[in-house]
Amino acid sequence: SFEYTIGFRYDLGINYRRVLSKKISIGIGWGYSEMGYNLLDFHVPDTTIIQDIKVYRHFIELPVLLSYEFYKTENKHLFFDINFINQLYAGQVLKVRDNIGNRNELTVTFSDLRKYNFDYYNIALQVGLSYLQSFENNLNFRISPFCKYSLLDLDNIHDMSFGVKLGLGYNF
Repeated sequence: SFEYTIGFRYDLGINYRRVLSKKISIGIGWGYSEMGYNLLDFHVPDTTIIQDIKVYRHFIELPVLLSYEFYKTENKHLFFDINFINQLYAGQVLKVRDNIGNRNELTVTFSDLRKYNFDYYNIALQVGLSYLQSFENNLNFRISPFCKYSLLDLDNIHDMSFGVKLGLGYNF
């Protein structure tokens, strides 16, 4: 067992939303997520070697989006969002640097994950709020602070992240 900290991470994707009623909308999407972890000052047992390890895990994501609108003016909207994100663990890159000048990089592919019986499917729960600003030309801007938590553990890690999603939209 080891301690790690959250490193740099990002999500990219495209979503489609459909309004079901005055307050509720649902949606689906497709995305890519890179989740980083840092393991700093790791002492290799029985040596004087100290390593800094950075892990970048890659996921293909298929979210199911649910939004409840709790405030609305003519062109401003506030939503409570709860999203269930199907994640396919597609691989990872490990970058290792030690105190004696060695640098190594190891790539683990999806085939490697399957070959060595690693878990490669996860469901994450993402909750947050969204502010949506509508414009006259059917365009809109959305900003969504969120918390995302992995419901299943992959390699004994329940991923958790906090962030802000930015989006541009078009109303058909």
